[in-house]
Amino acid sequence: MSEPSSSSVQFLLSDIDGTLLCRDHSLSQANIEAIRRLRQAGIHFTLASSRPPRAMRQVIEALGVDLPTVAFNGGTITHPDGSLLAAHRIDPAAVRT
Repeated sequence: MSEPSSSSVQFLLSDIDGTLLCRDHSLSQANIEAIRRLRQAGIHFTLASSRPPRAMRQVIEALGVDLPTVAFNGGTITHPDGSLLAAHRIDPAAVRT
């Protein structure tokens, strides 16, 4: 893999399941190393997932994510420590039939 250029890419947001994790839900050493190289090149990295924030915790910690993450398919944005930054909720009246 060639080294990323910070002049062309400034930020990378990755899904977790089916993208970053292996089929057995483990985090490969190759992906850990690739993310380390991104950071060394000055490229910011964070995660987005359909998971709730607490189910992202292990991956956040393993990768040392230090930027806010997106959870619940974009429903919330949380700080790496799990504290809420923003929430986007649908008014229950809008979904009643």
